[in-house]
Amino acid sequence: MLKILFAFLGLAPFATCAGPLARDVAHLHDRRAIEMTADGVLAIAEAHQHRIVVEGNAIRWGARRVVMDDAQTLLQVPEEWSPCWGEALVTPPDEQWWYTRCGTQSRRFVISLASEARPNATLYAEEDRRDTRGWLPLFGSEPGGVLLKAMNGDDSDLRAFLVTAAGVKELGAIRRGRAEQIERSRWQAVRLGEERVAVAFLEGTSAVTLYTFSSGEAATTRLPFPQNTTYSAIAMAADDAGTVGIVAASASGAEGLVLPNNGDATPTHVHAVLASAAIENLRLIASGNTFVAAGTTQDGAIAIGEFDAKHVVASAIDAGGRVGDGDVFDIIAKGDGGIALYWSAGGRFFARGLPAEPVAYLLAAEAAERFAGWLAAKGLS
Repeated sequence: MLKILFAFLGLAPFATCAGPLARDVAHLHDRRAIEMTADGVLAIAEAHQHRIVVEGNAIRWGARRVVMDDAQTLLQVPEEWSPCWGEALVTPPDEQWWYTRCGTQSRRFVISLASEARPNATLYAEEDRRDTRGWLPLFGSEPGGVLLKAMNGDDSDLRAFLVTAAGVKELGAIRRGRAEQIERSRWQAVRLGEERVAVAFLEGTSAVTLYTFSSGEAATTRLPFPQNTTYSAIAMAADDAGTVGIVAASASGAEGLVLPNNGDATPTHVHAVLASAAIENLRLIASGNTFVAAGTTQDGAIAIGEFDAKHVVASAIDAGGRVGDGDVFDIIAKGDGGIALYWSAGGRFFARGLPAEPVAYLLAAEAAERFAGWLAAKGLS
């Protein structure tokens, strides 16, 4: 009876895993535990049936190792590196994964790159590191990002450069009211097309500013998040049409808005996307016809919500995992149209596949589990 119920709801609790990962993956409904050991895993993803792991160590904070399939070391960043802020393991839907990290060694500034095509490469290097302030990796198949440098030694004003394997292109100036640390939770960048890049940052705790760079021109927008709210983090994503979604996290959840790619950079709706709890590890992806926001609550529960330019599909849906303090958490869009959650807890790693618009699926799964419990209580399972 349970098999019929799950089949009717489109769930697959008895699916099997094929390929190289089958030997160490155990399914529980659509969740699976990834059996592996590693010293200080910082990020994990799967692409082309390979597992890519970024290892680090909180004590040896400059060192990194990128490993594929638990055996092949692709990139080894030495311990004596002095890292700047900015690293990411990027897995776009076509699974052309890549990892990048910036830092200095012997006064030389370097952005290192690891990918399946270029396992140990240098994306960018310069001898003078004094003005470099941060590195914002750009989601997409082509490795690259936005390099931020101080203007005239003044950290309140920055100059942005687009860095890819094709070279370096100056985007323009970013002027901010104060010199604050550049980190992932407060700075985000997305590619909007061949010649367009958007950079958003959280100023202080209540203002989110967006810079859109295109053909040497820069447009600045102060986004209409409520000014009486204290925000701790932002996340940004863009779909293939250049539509931008942004979420900002506060003590009461996360709010989101959408900027259509039609020349009008003034969004009209701000949604409560992840409500009722403080959100950490804030993430956002474009998926299907919506944006999917995800994060963790203070008790480690994984919350997930969907929204578009006009409304919120649903918010604060528990995706069925628990994430420990300092553990790994990420969400990525998959090439088959679905999404994947990765997280760690208690020294173990987990993955969960979901449809591109996951809220209806999660609601159906919750209903199925409750009904299964009722059947078991009645002795009908």
